[in-house]
Amino acid sequence: MLFVERTVAPECLALWDDIAAIGGQLMPIRETSLLIQGSFDESGKLNDSEIVAFGGCVGTSAQMSALLPVWSTLLEGAKLAHTSMKEAMHFRGTYEKWKDRIADRDSLLRALARLVIDSKLMIVATPMTSSDFKALPPAQQKKFGGDLQYCGFEACVSVMLHALPGASLHILCDLSEEYSEKCVRLFHKLRNKDALAKKSCYALTFADDERLPGLQAADMIAYCARAEHLRASKQPEPIIDELISILGLSADQISASFSYRTDEDGLGHGFLEGDIPKWKD
Repeated sequence: MLFVERTVAPECLALWDDIAAIGGQLMPIRETSLLIQGSFDESGKLNDSEIVAFGGCVGTSAQMSALLPVWSTLLEGAKLAHTSMKEAMHFRGTYEKWKDRIADRDSLLRALARLVIDSKLMIVATPMTSSDFKALPPAQQKKFGGDLQYCGFEACVSVMLHALPGASLHILCDLSEEYSEKCVRLFHKLRNKDALAKKSCYALTFADDERLPGLQAADMIAYCARAEHLRASKQPEPIIDELISILGLSADQISASFSYRTDEDGLGHGFLEGDIPKWKD
């Protein structure tokens, strides 16, 4: 059995009460489904990483829209067009000239992480162990698309379906030539297999993460989830430890698992176990 773990930050579970309030103001909840957006990104590659992570943040369209101006203001104040955890931690790209500004970098990353929490978005992350996947026979690996990222994608869709069974779900992923085509096929497979997914998942889109704060937040979440689950072999840098704490991504806060039976059909046939909060109207 291949296990794909998911972390749900307890601090963000108040989202559901807020959604009920927002939904009640905007529309009759019992007559019209609420529009929810999940923004997701990946961290790590199967071939060269012990841990691969897929994760992001989930909230109402209004919450995601409200994130944009504040996130953009923080970046403009730092004279950055966008942010990326890999660039920030290795002083590349937009952070190339920040090698002597570590304190400023750390302060910005803390502020961005706190903004995600203050926005009351639900955080979802799926850290996955590469060795478990590589130990599978080639024929079984093929059933999972040949890469763990697709298992992570299915797990994130599953938690959205379980947490918000009555909502209309828009899934937004980072634009990646490597993964996007197979994610589209998996999206259709999930909708064809699961009546709830067909009813709820109305859109899958891809976008450049340099232009959307939700995807930049997803990049931070996936990066920190991966770092937390690499802790046994590599201690996270101090700022990453802080971000893990702010975002509620410590390993002891895992509330559920998403699993596949290796003797079954692979992608599209995973099952969720554990405590996933339901939205209450």
